[in-house]
Amino acid sequence: MRNWVKVTAGIFFIGLIASTSCGGKGGESGTAPGVDAVHAGSVSCAGCHKEIYDLFQFSGHPYKLNKVENNRAPDYPYSEVPDPPAGYTWEDVAYVIGGFGWKARFIGHDGFIITGDADATTQYNLANRQWVAYHPGEKKAYDCGSCHTTGYSAAGNQDGLPGLVGTWSEPGVQCEACHGPGSTHNANPTSATINLKLDPADACSLCHIRSDINVIDASGGFIKHHEQSEELLQSPHNGVLKCTSCHDPHASVLYRDTGHNPDGGLVSQCEDCHELQAEFQAVPIMPMAGVECTDCHMAPLVKSAIGNLDTFTGDVSSHLFRINTSPSAPQFNADGSEAMPYINLQYACQRCHIEGGGASVRSIESLAAIADGYHTPAGAGQYVGSARCSSCHSGIYEKFIRSGHPYKLNPVDNGLPPEYPYSEVPDPPAGYTWNDVTYVIGGFGWKARFIRTDGFILTGDEVQYNLADGSWVAYHSGEEKPYDCGPCHTTGYVAEGNQDGLPGIVGTWSQPGVHCEACHGAGGAHVSAPSKLTINMEMDPGDACALCHIRGDINVIDASGGFTKHHEQYEEMLQSPHNGILECTSCHDPHASAVYEDVTYNPNKGINNDCSSCHPLEATKQRSANMAAVLDCIDCHMPQ
Repeated sequence: MRNWVKVTAGIFFIGLIASTSCGGKGGESGTAPGVDAVHAGSVSCAGCHKEIYDLFQFSGHPYKLNKVENNRAPDYPYSEVPDPPAGYTWEDVAYVIGGFGWKARFIGHDGFIITGDADATTQYNLANRQWVAYHPGEKKAYDCGSCHTTGYSAAGNQDGLPGLVGTWSEPGVQCEACHGPGSTHNANPTSATINLKLDPADACSLCHIRSDINVIDASGGFIKHHEQSEELLQSPHNGVLKCTSCHDPHASVLYRDTGHNPDGGLVSQCEDCHELQAEFQAVPIMPMAGVECTDCHMAPLVKSAIGNLDTFTGDVSSHLFRINTSPSAPQFNADGSEAMPYINLQYACQRCHIEGGGASVRSIESLAAIADGYHTPAGAGQYVGSARCSSCHSGIYEKFIRSGHPYKLNPVDNGLPPEYPYSEVPDPPAGYTWNDVTYVIGGFGWKARFIRTDGFILTGDEVQYNLADGSWVAYHSGEEKPYDCGPCHTTGYVAEGNQDGLPGIVGTWSQPGVHCEACHGAGGAHVSAPSKLTINMEMDPGDACALCHIRGDINVIDASGGFTKHHEQYEEMLQSPHNGILECTSCHDPHASAVYEDVTYNPNKGINNDCSSCHPLEATKQRSANMAAVLDCIDCHMPQ
């Protein structure tokens, strides 16, 4: 079982959080810099942004706090709060907290939240139309304005009511709560006059959070509401997704509206990233039975208004996503005040497979047996091929597939020569046809050698083809050469066995050539559940290069016949003045060709930085200006 550690805030939160009783952001004034920067109101936004405004007016944000006008209940697009608490009329209520989606609480004309005496029920739950207690017998000031209002300032008391902590320009989370004061923008509508200081996902985290971002607060067997940022931060989607990757912040996630919001505010679905998930499900009956990904991976572990501990079911979906399949995994710490960074089997599975849960009753042990390995038939260690990578990383793939790495070893299929993006190997050596060749070693950039149908490399006087001049030269004439270059020429190499059953080939592999998984690790687990946690990048890319761009003793630059041998780059770099300053990827894009230039995919031959990036003043120190006029630095400092 994985050992979980807490993470430090940083991805989804910018700025300081001042704790309040409702959590979320503290008392920072909503006024933006500039004399004319004042809040103009959401209605002013509708003139130019009507479509967004109309969608937004059907979401829950504007209804976090609602003023009672003319002693009448506030109007909501989908829900209704029919009456105030028992013993009160609308004449006694100044504001309604919420009322859209889950629950409603009430503020009296003194500004304090109505709590009632010891037996009072003053919170209205919309789902079951029941009244429940809210801090009975306590005097509760309303100090939630920092997240429930627009243009909030911690100073003063709104409407002069002593129980209201702070003031605001508009009740509810309106346009300017996230986008900043709009008066300057209204006067001169440009992107530069919107005071959107934060990425939208970071704006979300100012309020969808409470106090310590590293703690997922819990109470009474459920995660507390508006903890989404803490959950996401400790989930496998941390660093991969933002709030707005899945949610339209202007739309309701609770109510769907065919006219305004047919998708429930979702801009992407699970299968958009997990497109191959069905291939990796050990028990395919679940999707057939109508069980969706979110039913388990976003189980209602959170309580806003209603929670049933008998069936482990709250009324808000969790954003932890990860399911711990151990039958003994706790969901909370010892005192129940903090949730673990996963969903355990009780809340993910047993809530349906329990008496009264609506599905067949199963023990936690039997559920664990089913859940263990449910999505991992192609888990860690299984190679899926570079073509799978291209579906999500098409830009990198299109560049990479035109580089030399994939063509270190190329199969000959149906008696036809391999195809290369820039080069060509027109014929096999004299006396052979393509039917006599199983693989071509190389053929991109410099040279090509050939593997016979028994797996041994073809040797002789004119058996190596040099691309630059089309010449045929000798390669180990009179020797029998097994192909033992698989560790650096293939992907998913294993030193045991003989690929394709050919005795001359030492070892086996999943793909010929150096493909994505040769450096990034087997992709089965990653394509099954795409996240940074499922990429097996165990080493720095520079160190990955060193595994193959090296031979023998790393302290020796091997040479022969008056030249340094090829793929000695790492030994050379190690003994150069750049050792400890640069790594391979400081200058080279490892996904790009260093030989062929392509205007569309590789205009700079994979060079990230040229000499002048670090030596910008070098030309001013040269004794001869003529050299700079006719020579590049690398003509002398990187001779062939």
